[in-house]
Amino acid sequence: MDHAPEHAAARCPQHPEALAVGACARCGTFACAACAHPEPGGGLRCPACWQRARTGGFTSQLPVLSTLTFINGALVLLLGLFSVGVFIAFLFSAFGERDPEERDLGALIYGGAGLFYILIGAAQLYAGALIRRRQRYRTVIAALASGLLTAFTCYCIIPSLALFIYGLIILLNKEVADSFDAAPPPAHTS
Repeated sequence: MDHAPEHAAARCPQHPEALAVGACARCGTFACAACAHPEPGGGLRCPACWQRARTGGFTSQLPVLSTLTFINGALVLLLGLFSVGVFIAFLFSAFGERDPEERDLGALIYGGAGLFYILIGAAQLYAGALIRRRQRYRTVIAALASGLLTAFTCYCIIPSLALFIYGLIILLNKEVADSFDAAPPPAHTS
């Protein structure tokens, strides 16, 4: 009894001379080795379904998410730089004659918050670049979640929370997650 897979004699519709290596997990179309795009969880996709997964539906929102992540990261970074500026002003007593303990406490609060916001802003700028290149899926989600740590300010929590919710809606979509996994590795230039 022959136990060969049912697609053993099937041909690729794009390359009729080539035998199919498998059927698309989404639509069932056969694909040869040149056309097949492997899926992260096993199986493969035909060229049409692979392209649809990369450009259609929620994946079309990735450039918007990337841009919004850049903008929010830049604003949080600016808030951090402003806080560091206030820290420096406290250190040099730009706020008049103050009690040294009060001055030191103010410097500590603004300096610590400033460094904290600079790190979060930098993480979100990095995530914006990763979204654009569809790389490091978990890092992107972690960077968006880090924006929630800005809850200590009145300004930053509202856009960071909105960005986090919007980002989760987009990023938790299966086709979007698959498009991150299917993205080609970055080219290394020497």
